[in-house]
Amino acid sequence: MTDETPARSAEPRTVVHFVRHGEVFNPSKVIYGRLPGYSLSELGNRQAKTVAEILGDRPISSIFSSPLERAIETATPLADLLNLPIEKNEDLVEWEGRFDGIAAGDPRLKPSVGLLLKTWNPVTPSWGESYKSMVRRMSAALDSARRRSAGTEGVCFSHELPICTLRRSLRSESLWRRQHERDVAHTSITSVTFSGEALVDVSYSASHVPTD
Repeated sequence: MTDETPARSAEPRTVVHFVRHGEVFNPSKVIYGRLPGYSLSELGNRQAKTVAEILGDRPISSIFSSPLERAIETATPLADLLNLPIEKNEDLVEWEGRFDGIAAGDPRLKPSVGLLLKTWNPVTPSWGESYKSMVRRMSAALDSARRRSAGTEGVCFSHELPICTLRRSLRSESLWRRQHERDVAHTSITSVTFSGEALVDVSYSASHVPTD
């Protein structure tokens, strides 16, 4: 998405980067959602250091994070490198679902009438926070970061589905996507560029992300 006119190019340029947290240590394959206590794996820590190296040369003036451990841990190497505080923002928190704490293979995830009643509508979705709710709070986080970072760049550390939903909203795309179509890799960067208050570009990068 690009809409850079001569008039807009004279406005202050602001970029807000949304970074998904690194890989989480979760050998039991629990759906952890908003549960506390889930930290980065060894690979996740390497991913966090890599994203700090990628963004460390940018003119970043502010760092925001979901309050969950995995997001804060991912933000820490960049904050340490730039000597900036990490400001927690509840609007960046993980999607609220109804299966938190359930592990893969749990009987409650097997096909049943009860499961069907919870999951009948993937578009809303019927088993957790709505996409519209995620758009509202992630848009609020974006607007706050844009204002705080005016003329420079800010970074928001968040989670897969909230970032994917925000990006699709900014691109005027359908908010619903199957999980394998979300395209928000660990420590991938979704960059939102403004000229003044006008949105001019939304880009995505994951080529820098270590995978093993």
